[in-house]
Amino acid sequence: MVSRLRLLRLSLVAGVAAASMATPGFAQPSTDIVVLDLNPHLDHVHVGSMVRVTDRDGYDNQPHFLDHDRLLFVSDREGGRTDIWLHVLSEGSLQRITATPAEAEHSPRLIPGVPGSSGRGAGAPRSDRSLHLAAVRVEADEVSQFLVRYTGDPGDPPLTRGERLLAPLDNIGYHAWAGPRQVAVFRVGSPSSLHLARVDADGALEELRLIQEQVGRSLQSVPGTSEVSYVDLSDRDHPVLRRLDAETGETSAVAPLPVGVEEHAWLSDRTVFMGHEGILYRSTGDERNPWHPILDLGDVVGSFSRIAVVSGGRRIAVVVDRADPQDDPRAAAESRREPGPGELGGMARVEPRAVSLSGRGLARATDPSRTRPRVGDVTLAHLLLHTSGMGSRSSSLYRAQGVLGWDQPLAQVVRKVAALAAGRFPPVQPRDPGPGPGQRRLP
Repeated sequence: MVSRLRLLRLSLVAGVAAASMATPGFAQPSTDIVVLDLNPHLDHVHVGSMVRVTDRDGYDNQPHFLDHDRLLFVSDREGGRTDIWLHVLSEGSLQRITATPAEAEHSPRLIPGVPGSSGRGAGAPRSDRSLHLAAVRVEADEVSQFLVRYTGDPGDPPLTRGERLLAPLDNIGYHAWAGPRQVAVFRVGSPSSLHLARVDADGALEELRLIQEQVGRSLQSVPGTSEVSYVDLSDRDHPVLRRLDAETGETSAVAPLPVGVEEHAWLSDRTVFMGHEGILYRSTGDERNPWHPILDLGDVVGSFSRIAVVSGGRRIAVVVDRADPQDDPRAAAESRREPGPGELGGMARVEPRAVSLSGRGLARATDPSRTRPRVGDVTLAHLLLHTSGMGSRSSSLYRAQGVLGWDQPLAQVVRKVAALAAGRFPPVQPRDPGPGPGQRRLP
């Protein structure tokens, strides 16, 4: 009877059908992980390169950067239950971190502030190479879910055992660290709940505080702070991204979210990303316009769900769904093909579209009043990147102001780019007027 009640509790969690936790009765979706290098500019970002970390039918998900070069994720590629894997981007290498055939690991995170927890390569002293990771482990009964600590050195054989943290809590779904001794946990239940736990050096639970019920599954550490973020679902028609200060226990609103959106990631303590319908949005705390579209990935990777960002860096990992060949063979082939010219790298163009979602604070991409002024002079590199098609993504703002066009005199292009950089631009027309006389649309 207890087992049935526990199964019922798990199945009632909001959004469980879309969650990637190994929940009884729900099949894992087939997903891949894509890493992109971002270069910010004005109202958008360029994608300098894209690496498909995984490319197979199966579950590869829940990415987490250790640093700019190393990415943790979970995969079911060995035996059907998920283990933790490490991908080194500069080498293209893949290493299995855990091998637990009877259990499944999820949501791997580096425990902050632990001496010797850098997990650096073999060239570093052994004391500085150890990885101290925490992950949610679904036990062999496929019901109990514990937070578990794994400690090992990169290059060693996969770990087969870990230490339970926060015992006796056995319904932990997700977690985010606010420091070496403070961790926020999402507890599975009806309703779901967010708790702040204090753990001692041995991993035992010292203190547990209920912060809020009816919360989303996405918990993230805010870089450089003792805070974590979560999604408040107390009003499901108006979800809100919030921050929790682990020192005071107080929470504060960051920004409203579109209905159904929970996944987010922090670039810094002031800048957070979220994805919606294939578009990457950025928020810096502007109450009037909380979210600004900066990159449309729909034509390159399609819709994406989870996001991981290198703190303070310019690299992002996104999780994309793989099409089912039985449902749509053409879509499946499209999702697996290598991007062609004009879709990736220097020639690619991804333009943020004008977006309006019932006044949820998503700004129009062509509104110049929402852009950042350029610092420094307009250079030849800027012209090559944004007007000749020889660089990276172009901006809807450039199109709206008529900057683009193969047949414009160079002096005219320079004046227009300089005017945009200095904020001297005419009002944006309600619609994109398209190329002017003697111009043609860039491919």
